[in-house]
Amino acid sequence: ILGVVAASKADLARIVQDPAKYPDFMPNFAEQTVKKRPDGKLAMTWELDVPLKNLEGTSLMTIEEDGSVDVVATSGDIARGRWRWEFLPFGPSKTLGVHYAYSDVRESSWVTKKVVEKEPLFEHGIVLASQTVALTAMKARAEGHR
Repeated sequence: ILGVVAASKADLARIVQDPAKYPDFMPNFAEQTVKKRPDGKLAMTWELDVPLKNLEGTSLMTIEEDGSVDVVATSGDIARGRWRWEFLPFGPSKTLGVHYAYSDVRESSWVTKKVVEKEPLFEHGIVLASQTVALTAMKARAEGHR
C-alpha cells in the first residue's frame, strides 16, 4: 500500500527503523523487545494483541543503505512473513510511504486457518488490514499525532 505522509523521508524512515518504540504508538503491539546483532540487524521478539488470540513471534529487521527496511519473520505464530518499507520523496516536506507485506496468516490460529480454507481471499483482507494499520500508525507518528 501507499500513503502520503506530511514529513520528510528521514523523519518517516527514522520512525520505521526504531521498532522498540512501536508499542508506544501502535495499539496492537502488546510488547516488542529489540536487540541489535553484531551484523547490524535488529532481532525482534513481539506480541500482538489481536482478536481471539494474541500472536507471538520473532522477526529480523535489516535497514538498507538507502533507508528502506526489510523485516523477515523467523519463528512464532507468523513464521512465514516478510514486510518491506520504502520512502520516496513526494515534494518538499512530504514522503510517499510504501509498505509491502506478505504473511501466511493460516499459521496464526486454527480458526484463521479454517476461515482461509473456506474463503482464500480472506487472507488478503487480513494482510491488507494489517498493512493499513501499520502505515496509518507510522504516518500519525511522523506527523506528530501519536
